[in-house]
Order: sequence, then C-alpha cells, then structure tokens
Amino acid sequence: MRYNIDGTVLLTGATGSLGTQVALSLLRETAHNIAVLVRAKDKEAANQRLSRAWWDWPELVEAIGNRVRILVGDVSEQKLGLDDSEYGELLHNLTHIIHTAADLRLNAPIEELRR
Repeated sequence: MRYNIDGTVLLTGATGSLGTQVALSLLRETAHNIAVLVRAKDKEAANQRLSRAWWDWPELVEAIGNRVRILVGDVSEQKLGLDDSEYGELLHNLTHIIHTAADLRLNAPIEELRR
C-alpha cells in the first residue's frame, strides 16, 4: 500500500541496517521526500558512504539527489551539525523524524555512548 501523504522525513542512521530498511520502506510506500543525516567530512564523502551502504538496493541509490537529500551532519552536535541556513530550511520543511542512529559498540566509554 502506498500512502499519499506529502512531507519530508528526517532519517538518522540511514547507513545502518535498520535505517536502510526504513529508507526502503519510505521510498516504496510513501510519497515523502527523505532527508538523510550522514556523518562525513563533506558532501562527496557522505554520498559515497550512503551509496556504499545502499549498494544492494539500486532503487535507493537512484533516489539520492531526487527524493533522497543528503545532509552532512551529526546527531550529537547542536543543530545536527548543520549550518544555520540548512538547519532553518530543514525545520521549515520537516514533517516527520525517524531516529535510527545508534552507537552499537559494547566496549565504548559510557560518556561516548550517552552522546
């Protein structure tokens, strides 16, 4: 079933297993645009990281730059690590947030995991 609700979803953790499956479901079952927050040094590195994570799902890779917009940032930073303009635009257009980002290390210091 495809839902006809327009909107923009902010998806964190898109390069992980759960985030990838959520992105796939959003792409297949909704008309939403998807803004994915990717931790990387710049847009090119973020694009490569996301494309590599989504390699097994060509429809996801093809959606990058169309329905999927990459935001270079970090959930642990203020304003998600985005500049004021990009953060303001995101707030103006955002209708949903799906937070799947996680630190799955078992031996990390507790302060790092809390971040």
